[in-house]
Amino acid sequence: MASFNHRVQILKHLNFIDNSDKLTEKGVFAMYIYANELLITEIFATEIAKELTDEEIILIVAAIMFEGRRGTQFDKVLEKRQLTHLIKKLQMNKMIAKKMNWNNIIHLSKITADWIEGASFEQILSYSTLQEGDYIRIFRQLIDMLRQIRRASQDYNVAGRMEDCIKRIDRDIVKVEL
Repeated sequence: MASFNHRVQILKHLNFIDNSDKLTEKGVFAMYIYANELLITEIFATEIAKELTDEEIILIVAAIMFEGRRGTQFDKVLEKRQLTHLIKKLQMNKMIAKKMNWNNIIHLSKITADWIEGASFEQILSYSTLQEGDYIRIFRQLIDMLRQIRRASQDYNVAGRMEDCIKRIDRDIVKVEL
């Protein structure tokens, strides 16, 4: 019971639950997110999302969803100075600063940036030692999470931006058509 009460206190501190133990807007948003719900909600159910470009949204969500394997090498990444503004913006929030995997942001930066700008699948394959299926998995998980965020958001602007991001990713070999 102590563990449960501790979790409730954390959710109250993060403003997911109010003092009468009712879900806040952030709490309702989090109900629609199925993985990394606290971190995703902290970014996309707050003003932080409004300050992000579509490219930054895609990179952040990919970095949150990515589960790397030991020994994976990333040969092409954006220069750290190109990511400094984004990293500083996110680190202003203590929870995000603590929970974000900053290495994933760096490692996936060139892959996501070039893919959404129209690079071929063959081109991005050379950016790391990931296998073809790993790239497709990254993009499909990214699309799935963007859909969850779109469904969770009561803000039409955020929902529309998620749809725009999905359209930029869901192409070529990544696109699933039934």
